[in-house]
Amino acid sequence: MSIETRKLGFYYFEFKFYKSKDSFFFDKELFLKLLKWIKNEIPENERVYINQSSKKAMLLYEVDSYEKEDNELVKIKFASCKFNHCPNYISILTGKERKSDKRMEEGENEITHILCSLKKDGAKVVFEERKAGVGVRAVKNYLNSFLKKYLKEKDISPKFTLQYSILPSENFEEILDNKMKRVCSAELFIDKELLGADGLKIMDRDDVSMKQNVIIKCTVEKGKTLEKNLYKKIRNAIHSEGERVKRIRVFGKDENKSNILIDSELIKKIENVNAELNQTNGLVESFSLFEKMEEVLMVDEE
Repeated sequence: MSIETRKLGFYYFEFKFYKSKDSFFFDKELFLKLLKWIKNEIPENERVYINQSSKKAMLLYEVDSYEKEDNELVKIKFASCKFNHCPNYISILTGKERKSDKRMEEGENEITHILCSLKKDGAKVVFEERKAGVGVRAVKNYLNSFLKKYLKEKDISPKFTLQYSILPSENFEEILDNKMKRVCSAELFIDKELLGADGLKIMDRDDVSMKQNVIIKCTVEKGKTLEKNLYKKIRNAIHSEGERVKRIRVFGKDENKSNILIDSELIKKIENVNAELNQTNGLVESFSLFEKMEEVLMVDEE
């Protein structure tokens, strides 16, 4: 039996009303209905989302809801592919080249596995992190594009969107509280959308030349320190503003006056698991990976 290590990231899904900074909520029945509506009622060709700039396409591939140990769980699989690229094949046995039979509108199917635990206030998400698949931001954008259509078709009001938050490692809290004696500065990475009409209203429209992340930096006078409650408020903003706050970096000194940097992105909660591979095609077996994701999720919620 062949196995391969897979990296799992942890996130939290919630809904947020339009033009509201803190009106977060969750409706697990609606979330599940949305997924099944996309999968079962939207034709396959209309489920495909195409990103022309990256030459990548994705679609909702499978949805399976079930209960286990009093937990409401949803297995989700997204298919994605890179297209517009058809190089020839080379045999590792002979070194000979042959022409690819792949068409420009086709690509190799890469599956991304997601497991959600549905709760009253949100969905805890275990997400397979891999460059060949799709990321959590792409999944959020994909689901929101269909959520807008779903709310209109079902005449649901007021309107809202799906948001996500990164679940940091417990080490982030520990280092902030116990190892950093003096806080010299803090950097908050926010989505540039927060500067627009639905946020701080600094920009009337999106500036395509601006990077997606904008940095807000808090500094102190020489020898001083940021108040503890201030940097904790900054830290809590990761959750209160959902996925608009992407990352936080805190610079300071430890008890020996040595420099210390805490980066929420570097210590994002990550688990590595081993999953079985299909002997014929070398792809990960979904049943094996979902079993591991279940184990990690159950242990994390104890």
